[in-house]
Amino acid sequence: MKRVLFILQSYPSERSANVDCDEKIINELKKNKNIEIYCLAYRYNFQPLESKYDGFKVFRFRKGFPFDLYSWARHHENNPIGKFLLRFHRFILLAKELLLLPFYPYIEPIGMQQCAREAIKLHDRLNFDLVFADHNGIDTLYAGKMVKERDPKVKLIAMMWDPMFGKNKPKYVSKRFHEKRCLRVQENLLNNADAIIMLDSVKNVYADKVTSLNYFDKIKFYSIPGVVKTENPSNIVPERISNVFSDTRYNVVYTGLITEDRNPSCFIKLLDDSKFGEKFNIVFFGSKESSDIVKGIKTNRVTIQTHDYVDKRTLALVYNLADAFLNLGGAEANMIPSKIFNYLSYGKPIFSTRTIDHDPSSQCLQRYPLACCIDVRDASALNMGLLEDFIESQIDVTLSFETVQTMYKESTPTIYVELIQHLLGEESADGQWA
Repeated sequence: MKRVLFILQSYPSERSANVDCDEKIINELKKNKNIEIYCLAYRYNFQPLESKYDGFKVFRFRKGFPFDLYSWARHHENNPIGKFLLRFHRFILLAKELLLLPFYPYIEPIGMQQCAREAIKLHDRLNFDLVFADHNGIDTLYAGKMVKERDPKVKLIAMMWDPMFGKNKPKYVSKRFHEKRCLRVQENLLNNADAIIMLDSVKNVYADKVTSLNYFDKIKFYSIPGVVKTENPSNIVPERISNVFSDTRYNVVYTGLITEDRNPSCFIKLLDDSKFGEKFNIVFFGSKESSDIVKGIKTNRVTIQTHDYVDKRTLALVYNLADAFLNLGGAEANMIPSKIFNYLSYGKPIFSTRTIDHDPSSQCLQRYPLACCIDVRDASALNMGLLEDFIESQIDVTLSFETVQTMYKESTPTIYVELIQHLLGEESADGQWA
């Protein structure tokens, strides 16, 4: 029996798209009965330190009382104490970033050591054959590296959902400083990995690094494993969820953060001015800060509803209730929102905005016949025609999962599981590997 450890930021997901992707890989890997699966994660909101789930076990560790307070506040952001703690945490985070600027991009040296210590303790106890270290902060990646240093026989996969080099820099550092430091730190963290997975969206960034990166031959460029078959939930829809959906309008759902570069106001105004405006209700599921931004958008005919984050099981209900989805393209040319692949799994129409050339979301959706990609920089008349034509012809159309899976077969968890099995010496059912 082989043992695999996933080092994650959280489980269940704490609003983390990365963990959602990891979970899809875990669920696919569970089908191999010759592999035992374990996870190591931070403890959020005073969770139990150990939990058993269907097919795997999760170990959690305490990061410290300040983190306990912060993680509690994330679950109580409408509580006055929760609001204060979240503001205080943002202040402390900014202070740490500025104080530790000479060590950029390291801003969690204590967290790195904690995570590595817990991962090594767990390996000494359970003797893992493979570690899948999810880069969601340097600490989890560093923990995987240290387990490999402790026991070179362990196979290590470094999962770079978010690259260091290839991601937009923070405002407080220069581009040259950011790139130089990120390349140096990334090489230090990846040098002993057996395989490095990066997303297709950064492939062009690394194309000219073939000769300068000594770990380039270990890199595999994969798509986000978000296209999975969904099941109709048997749960009864809670009243608090059903209340934000309309029985007489098309319900367009957006889940996640609203940020400066991901703002829905242009799309909402376009839809509101269209001849179909009174037929749409847009529902946003996200943080209180995101809700406050959305509530500030004025409409005449389109209705807007907001709701705070919901757990994964409830989110499946939300996606089933949706008539269409909204994706907001951001300023990152090398990062694609994983929610697109969740949306695709349901085979429903998708509205997507873009604000940059070569927007990765728009490129991904080119193959999808039920996608309406709006460049908010274009003239409103051009966008209006595109939008109205799409609504008229496609808003009531759905695609079967089998059709979507055929179009996006590289965006399923299977390719990740095949690589894991290959490194463990376990062939997949068809004898292939990624």
